[in-house]
Amino acid sequence: MKKVFILILAILATVWTARADEVEFRKGEERAKIQSVRQGELDYLLLNDLAAALGGQTSFDPLSQKALFTIGSHTLEITVFSPYVVLDKVTHNLSFPPIFDQGTFWLPAVTSAPVLEKMCGGRLFYSENEKVLRLEEAASNILDIHVSRKQNGTLLEIVTAEGLQAETYLSSPWLNVTLFGGRLVPSDFDGRSFPPLVTEVRAYQFDNSAQLAFRLARPIANYRQTLATDPFRVQVALEDTSRSADAFIPPPPPQKPKKPALAPIIRKIVVDAGHGGEDYGAIGKKKTREKDVVLDVSLKLKKILEADGRFDVIMTREEDVFIPLGDRTKIANDAGADLFISIHANANRKRHICGVTTYFLDVARNDEARALAVAENASIRFEQEEDEDFEAMDDLSFILLDMVQNEHQKESEELSKLIQRELADSLNIPDKGVDQAGFFVLNRAYMPAVLVETAFISNPNEEKLLRKKEFQEKIARGIYRGIQAFKTQVERQAP
Repeated sequence: MKKVFILILAILATVWTARADEVEFRKGEERAKIQSVRQGELDYLLLNDLAAALGGQTSFDPLSQKALFTIGSHTLEITVFSPYVVLDKVTHNLSFPPIFDQGTFWLPAVTSAPVLEKMCGGRLFYSENEKVLRLEEAASNILDIHVSRKQNGTLLEIVTAEGLQAETYLSSPWLNVTLFGGRLVPSDFDGRSFPPLVTEVRAYQFDNSAQLAFRLARPIANYRQTLATDPFRVQVALEDTSRSADAFIPPPPPQKPKKPALAPIIRKIVVDAGHGGEDYGAIGKKKTREKDVVLDVSLKLKKILEADGRFDVIMTREEDVFIPLGDRTKIANDAGADLFISIHANANRKRHICGVTTYFLDVARNDEARALAVAENASIRFEQEEDEDFEAMDDLSFILLDMVQNEHQKESEELSKLIQRELADSLNIPDKGVDQAGFFVLNRAYMPAVLVETAFISNPNEEKLLRKKEFQEKIARGIYRGIQAFKTQVERQAP
C-alpha cells in the first residue's frame, strides 16, 4: 500500500513543470548559483543548491515524505505539500507549500529566507528584482543574557553594546522584550534556558528591532523594566514567590490614574493622525508618506464628526509635527475623552499584501500583528535626543503594562468590529478583519481606543488609492459610521 501511495505522489509531482532559472548567492566575496523557478508571483529555490551555498546537508525519506536540511546544530524538517516547516522543534508557516518534483524540494524564496536566517548566523535577504540571495554577517549589539535569583524574585538582564530603548510585555507563558535598533544572531540565543524560571529563549530579528522571548516556568506576580549603564543593559525584575539570599527590590511601578467607567454618552472624540514631523511612517513606492495621508484622513474625519453636531473633536495634531507616542493618549486622558481613534497606513515587504484592518490593544495573536506593532512602536526612537542619558528615560514609560488589565478592552474590541465592518463595506479592498497587538500609542488610554490601518501604502494599487481625496473621504466616512454605531449601542445600553 505504501508503494502505491508513493507512486501516486510521484505522478502528482511530475504534473508541475516550470522553466529553471538561476539566482546568485552572495556572502561577502563568495558567489554561488542557486537554481530557481517562477510559479505564479513567487520565486522558488532548489533546496540542494541552498544547502550547498549555506554550508548544510539535506536528506529525504520517501516513506515519511519529509526532507531534513541541517546546518551545524540546526535541523529544518520539510514535508511534501505542506507550508509548515519545523526548525529545531519550533513550527513556522511559510504561507506557501514547497514544490516537490521528482524527489527534489524547491522552497519559496521570500517566505523561507527569515526561517533559514535562523540557521545561518547572519541576516539573509532575497531580492526578487535582482534575483540575489544575500547573506550578511550580523554586527550584533545584543551581546548576552544574564539571569540571577534575588530575594523577591528573578532579575533578567540583556547586555547590549550601546544604549537601546526597550519595551516589555507579558503574553503568558512568554515574556517578550523588544529592543529598538537591536541587532542579534537568532541562533546565538535560540534554545538557551536559565532554570528554574526561564525554560526557553527565542530570538527574532526584525528590520528595525530585535526581540527576545522568554518562556517562564510559572506565573509571576509582577514585572518591572529599567535601563542601566556601565555596561549598557535592559533589566527586567520578575517578582515571584521564590526566594534566595541576594536582595533586589525593583522600583515601584508608576501610579496609574483612576480609570473612569465608560461614559453613558459618547461625545468627546480624540482623532490621532499617526506619525508626523521627522517621523514619516511608512513610505510607498511612489514616495507617498504615511504621515501625510493619515493627516488628510484625520482632518476629513474631524470635519465629518463636527458636522454631525453630536461630537466634540480633539486632534492630537493638525499639521506636520511630531507628537511623542505617550503624549497622544495623555491628550485624550487629560481631556476626559470618550473614544480614541488612531489612524495609520499599513506596510509590508511583500507588496502584493493589501486590505484594511482595525486593531485594539491586547497581546498579539500572530507574527504579522506582532511585526506591525514593532514597526508602529518604532516611532519611540524619535522621542530620544542622541545625547540624552538613557538612565533618565524611565519617565518616558517605555514599559508596556499588563495589557489584559485594560478596563476598556471589550469596548475597544467592539468599537474595532463596528469600524472594520463599515470600512470593509465601503472601501472595496480586502477585509483583513479585526486584530489585536501591543501598540504603544494605545497603551494607557483610559477609554475605548482603536488603531485603524486604512490600507497598505506598500501595495502599488492601494498606494494609488490612498493618494486620492475620494478614497480618503471614504475612509473617514467609514470610521464615522463605525463611531455612530458604537455611540448608539452604548447609549442604548446605558441605565
